[in-house]
Amino acid sequence: MKKCIRLAIGAAVCAIGFNTFAFVGDGTDGSEKADKRVQRALDSAELKYSIDSDGDFKVSWGLGDDRSHLTFVNSNTMTLGEFELREIWAVGFTTDEVTDHQMRRLLELNSQYKIGSWSIKKMRSGKVWAIFTATVAANCSGATLKKVTGVVAASADEVEKEFLGTDDL
Repeated sequence: MKKCIRLAIGAAVCAIGFNTFAFVGDGTDGSEKADKRVQRALDSAELKYSIDSDGDFKVSWGLGDDRSHLTFVNSNTMTLGEFELREIWAVGFTTDEVTDHQMRRLLELNSQYKIGSWSIKKMRSGKVWAIFTATVAANCSGATLKKVTGVVAASADEVEKEFLGTDDL
């Protein structure tokens, strides 16, 4: 029974994760909207960040080989029963249209991750974003936030490098 509950929670978290992204606003300071728990966790992990107009945290990761990647930690949270969750995400690439090859490759990669997954989001601009998202407890420790944010950055950067050969994100 416990295994079934864990699987159901995992499936629900994945389903929630595909549709709940907060995107970068107009560049004004949104610190009044920022979740102070995230701020404390990032400070305790000694991570440098900025806060976008939505109150979400932007963390840039240096990944070696002169590569870097920008990640976002959402201030907004969601609940699943008694669990309060938050998303950490990064854009892997943007395109006008996702090819069959790209879609298949993202699905193949999803099966290899211990945490996180790829989703596709069509933006109002008409562009399509491939987004890697991991979901964590809303009050997770700084160490956990640092580890998961690093995994999100590395996963998104690998796809950016594979598909685009650039380091723009």
